[in-house]
Amino acid sequence: MTEIKLGTVRPCRGGSYVVYPSPVYNLPLRDCTKALRRRGFDATEEGAMVIVQAENVSFTLYRTGRLLILPCGTSEEAVEKAREIFSVLEGDGNVSRAIESAELI
Repeated sequence: MTEIKLGTVRPCRGGSYVVYPSPVYNLPLRDCTKALRRRGFDATEEGAMVIVQAENVSFTLYRTGRLLILPCGTSEEAVEKAREIFSVLEGDGNVSRAIESAELI
């Protein structure tokens, strides 16, 4: 699988970053939640997002693949943490297919 291209934005709220993939995804959130739980993450599907608790960090994963990461101090740290989440998601067949079929919009 090719490496996911990620961009970052620092929202007005300090201490957090938003990481977004290019192209935009249409992730199956239920499958994302299951994959993250299998790998030991505390993940809960909440409507149009998955809330993920990990050691000292919280992620909000949206269907598009966008991740809000809190706390996070630098763009590099945000990308590193996002790659950790995406590596778990790519290991699930249904999620991996959604990532592979993503289209640039």
